[in-house]
Amino acid sequence: MEQQFDLGTFAKTLTDKGYDGYFHTESCCAGKLKDSISEFLEAWKNGTEAPLLTNYLHLSTYLQ
Repeated sequence: MEQQFDLGTFAKTLTDKGYDGYFHTESCCAGKLKDSISEFLEAWKNGTEAPLLTNYLHLSTYLQ
């Protein structure tokens, strides 16, 4: 069974938990959470980027 990724729900969940700053997705694509992930997924679709680990998406952020 293929899993669907709901970016809107994921972004809202993290934003509601206080993660509302800027992110890096897979050490590239800096920006707000939804923008960063969307940019990475587009680059992956085009073949210019790929996840570092299969079945994982690495996010990093800045928190105070």
